[in-house]
Amino acid sequence: MPRLKPSARERARLVCMHCHSRKVKCDLMTSSDGVCHQCRVYGVLCEPRPRQAPRAAARRNPEHLANHQRLPTPSHVSPISLAGVSDTRQPTDSQPSRRNGDPVTSPEHLSQTGPSARSEVVIGDSSFLTGLWSSADELSGASFSDQVGQRVLEVSGANKLPSSFMLEASIEYYENRASLYLPVLDPGDLSGAEQSSLLLKYGICLVGAVIRQPREPLELSDADQYYTRVKGLLFANHEQNFLTVLKVLCLMLIWNIKGPTGLTLDGTWHWLSVAANLMFQMGLHKDSTYAQKPQSGIARRIAWTIFMVDKMMACAFVRPCLVKPQDFTVSPLSLADYPNTDMKCVINMSLVKLSLILHKTHDLASLTPEALPLESQSILESLQDFIQSLPSQIRLYSPEGRKKYRWEIFEVHILYFVAIINYCHQYERVSLTSTGSFHALVASSCIARLYEEMNCRDDVNHLWAFHNWYVMVASAPLLGSSCETEEERDISRQELDILEITLSILRKKWHGAGVVQNTIMRLRRKDSGDCVPPTSRHSASAVPVHMVHDLFPFPQSLAPRLKMLGQQYTHSAFVLDEVEYQHHLDVDISWVFDEFADSNNPSIFDTNDIFNPEPSMNLELLS
Repeated sequence: MPRLKPSARERARLVCMHCHSRKVKCDLMTSSDGVCHQCRVYGVLCEPRPRQAPRAAARRNPEHLANHQRLPTPSHVSPISLAGVSDTRQPTDSQPSRRNGDPVTSPEHLSQTGPSARSEVVIGDSSFLTGLWSSADELSGASFSDQVGQRVLEVSGANKLPSSFMLEASIEYYENRASLYLPVLDPGDLSGAEQSSLLLKYGICLVGAVIRQPREPLELSDADQYYTRVKGLLFANHEQNFLTVLKVLCLMLIWNIKGPTGLTLDGTWHWLSVAANLMFQMGLHKDSTYAQKPQSGIARRIAWTIFMVDKMMACAFVRPCLVKPQDFTVSPLSLADYPNTDMKCVINMSLVKLSLILHKTHDLASLTPEALPLESQSILESLQDFIQSLPSQIRLYSPEGRKKYRWEIFEVHILYFVAIINYCHQYERVSLTSTGSFHALVASSCIARLYEEMNCRDDVNHLWAFHNWYVMVASAPLLGSSCETEEERDISRQELDILEITLSILRKKWHGAGVVQNTIMRLRRKDSGDCVPPTSRHSASAVPVHMVHDLFPFPQSLAPRLKMLGQQYTHSAFVLDEVEYQHHLDVDISWVFDEFADSNNPSIFDTNDIFNPEPSMNLELLS
């Protein structure tokens, strides 16, 4: 009797890369959600493995290569264009849900990750470099960076899900605190957080850990762990949806704990540049990208968030803008770009408008003497239009004259007053006649009183690092004022005390607040009369008096100095010469800003230590 030939073991037609490399059984083919049991247990990317190399299939059957596109591996950079916006919607019956950023194995997804997806990457209309580099789809095999990335995830713990309690709490922190400056998530990203990508989960937890009130003695130890895990996931190219990557990069803008005097790649400036460059690659800086994209609201909010933070960082640190206005052609945000038309979206649009005014003010110093008066008047008109057209729901006072306390409304008005002081400072540096620095003194008084009320309600604890700069700007007129009466000097001392208290709270979380506070304390001990104001100024034409006073349409109860606007100091600085104006009140803030610039300048480090570090040099990476 002939021996029966043993039947060949039936192989699964579809297995994942993880199970195949570990040589274990994979149930991806029978899984209903596109994730096998092994990957779900280990919390790793479940990526289908192609059964054979495309070129081998093409040699045997040319049609096979056209019908079966190879899926990208985690290290492959699969360019995701604006089409990825649709991925943020809830999955339907015809669209399988995605977990942990896993690629969907439907034919529609295969077509999006094929050659057609590469054509939507913005390279430039007149570029001659198109097609010179091989794409990720043409690469094969696991690279060394894949192995290192996987090891980083294991060591940092980023391959495990964060605590559900921390995730829920962080979602609340984001919605209540961070969405004002970072409206980069949709309700689906938050309500479906359990099904969202692993990178997005840790990005949300990072925001929650940073914003919540610091805990002694290691205030940000939890936040540092989440930050390290987010970096590990980015390094390992764990997330395949680049719109999700861009969202998380925007969330990482909140990480700014080392202050302005430290050279570091772990801060807002670094992650802002990474986000801006990815935005350029995806073409989100061009309005034409959104022409036929009905689900483009989230992408437009992301683009404007990057633009707004860039302008505020440029003003705060006097650095070049990463996103040039002439290159950014996205039309202004509207209520249609937000999922919920509530007060916070109105406030976010107001913050964007103020960032544009700050950028215009930042460029005053580069203007010619002939163009300066016209541009300065345009900025004053923009400020006047902003405060007069502010929607009633976010005004500081109700029509009946009652102050409405909402910390979000206070933030808008603090930045508005900062814009006034910054305008006075920039104009004063280049003009012969003062801009009316007394009005900067009134603005700083308003800022101090708003911070005082926020501190009484324990809201200063949750403020973002931008307030380090806000407080610094507010302190400059108070430190630079002289020739005051005893009553006015008492007001200045009280308001400087308020600002110092605010900084003492902020410095528990933001190192830069300590730098600003130490500088203020040093300047308060210093006699400002010994400081010589800058003399390189040129003359400027007059600006109407009523424009300046229309910038403060508030009751006198807001700040003590508001009542002085109706007294002898209502003279416009634009129609008085230098001697007559200083006779009324001397407020020179240029030298104060110069002192802050010296304190915040990284050049205080020894360049030999930077370029030729000694072994004994204290490196935070090794400590």
